[in-house]
Amino acid sequence: MRNIFFIFIIAVFSVFIYSCSEQVPEMNNSDDFSVSDENKETETVTENKTSPELEHAEGVYVYDNANLLNKEDFDECNDYAEFLYENYLINTAVVTVSSLDGHTPAEFAEKSYNELYDDGESGLLLLINNDTHVDFLCKKGNCVEYISEDDEKSAFYTATREIVDNDYKSAVLRIMKLAENCPQYVFDNAGIFSVDEKNELIQFLENKNISVVTVKGKSGKELCEQYRKRLYSDGKGCVIMIDSQSGEILADGDLPEDYDDIFAEAGNKIPSDSYMMALMSVIDRISV
Repeated sequence: MRNIFFIFIIAVFSVFIYSCSEQVPEMNNSDDFSVSDENKETETVTENKTSPELEHAEGVYVYDNANLLNKEDFDECNDYAEFLYENYLINTAVVTVSSLDGHTPAEFAEKSYNELYDDGESGLLLLINNDTHVDFLCKKGNCVEYISEDDEKSAFYTATREIVDNDYKSAVLRIMKLAENCPQYVFDNAGIFSVDEKNELIQFLENKNISVVTVKGKSGKELCEQYRKRLYSDGKGCVIMIDSQSGEILADGDLPEDYDDIFAEAGNKIPSDSYMMALMSVIDRISV
């Protein structure tokens, strides 16, 4: 049935693409999304089945509740999602379902994301929907900014053909690879930098083994250490973290002995100057 359905869709209609935005009040204020009325009319749902609630487990990024992937394909998709999680600081997940439990695809994807991850970071969740056969890509943070509608539409167009051929692995990898459009080295979760500032920082930090992460009200050395372990598991790198709410600057990793003084001085600059000036003064004095 799924093959016939998708062949009909490709032959008669253009591919329907959905992505998370941040503008519908019934969802979380920070990362909401909208679905057009036209699309809602096509999203019939099934209520006589129940999909299990998701629970994040370390090292698990694929939740194949519809049993679409064999072990080899599952492992390859999971390994790639882990690569994105560690190298791009993107909370990644692939969820397959046979029932939406009465939700639209957009609602189910948002619910799944919130079961797995906290708000306030970049994220990418792909829902493969074997109930109403409308798949969905939920985007957060950097993924909203750097994955264009055209790139997403192109990826889904080809992935839909792969799904018709039951090549779910290729479809998953193709769509999740969109995450590589996002930058490395600068992870502005708090949104404190302009586009030009981010581009300047990205160029400046390349080949320095230093990354910058911004957060809002989630500061602490433990969190900074977690980010550093994700990005530099070999210990040969440094993460600088700025909390936009408190103005605190922290760092973890390969640092000079006087780094406490360096960061204290930079922290005193934030209220009167800019985050960029504070960061540059720190980065210029750190040798990694």
